[in-house]
Amino acid sequence: KLTYSLNKTFSMKSVLSDSQSDIHITETNTFLAKLDKRLYSECLQRDFAYGSLRVRSLCAWLRNQESSDLPSAWLLVSSYYAAFFIANEILRAGGRFIVYLDQSQLCAISDKAPSCPFSLNKGTWCGKASEGDPGEVKIRFNIRNGGHHEQVWIELTDMLSKAKDGMSTAGKASMDRFLQFLGENSARWPSPSVVRNEWNYSMPEFFGSVGESLAKEFRKRNGKVDLTLNWAKEKRIHLSEANEASGINYCVIMLNIIYDKLNARVLNVETLKELQKRHALAS
Repeated sequence: KLTYSLNKTFSMKSVLSDSQSDIHITETNTFLAKLDKRLYSECLQRDFAYGSLRVRSLCAWLRNQESSDLPSAWLLVSSYYAAFFIANEILRAGGRFIVYLDQSQLCAISDKAPSCPFSLNKGTWCGKASEGDPGEVKIRFNIRNGGHHEQVWIELTDMLSKAKDGMSTAGKASMDRFLQFLGENSARWPSPSVVRNEWNYSMPEFFGSVGESLAKEFRKRNGKVDLTLNWAKEKRIHLSEANEASGINYCVIMLNIIYDKLNARVLNVETLKELQKRHALAS
């Protein structure tokens, strides 16, 4: 049962600078946040609930674009964002938080910490949660050199790589295949963020006939689970712009499979109903 007031919008990011977390700056560009375990759980569920609305709405919209005249490049970029949003939720459920903190937010965080000689700089931060004292969760935040999108795929790849322990041989093979499309080895395959950048920024001609030709197979497989999974199982998928595009389809589908399993675990029915009631969330 939820015990904290949710009348005000709050999230894991916002509680870092309010009175509900205990902050310690341990070194330059590193700080430790300590939260009550119940508060941590409710922040997680609240963020996950709103994230679920965003993911479900976007995925539903994508499924309705099969016969639309929307440029394939824009459909691909939208598919990327569906994958990106799902990846964020999976990381969050696994106790990893990728956030951008500006200087005003960091000043508020610093003001809560005991006086120290260390500074915190604006940028993309990665937080990793762990057990603290009884009834407490610790989240250690470190600044990262890469941008937000890049860091999300780095962290997701790391988390899923570690999840292979204990999997069956078939499970490990499936995960290795998925990690390839996430850019685990960038020399063999680019990350989804790199593909998105190419289609959205670097190659404006992809929004014309060039892109329509390259995205023909991507469009054919868009939203089709079995067709996409069978394509990904092919032994020799050579690196090409057309296959990179189809790889985005595969990432969306695989991430959705993981996400569906997490939904039931993170958001139990009673909690979801209460969150919906308090915030008038759509079912």
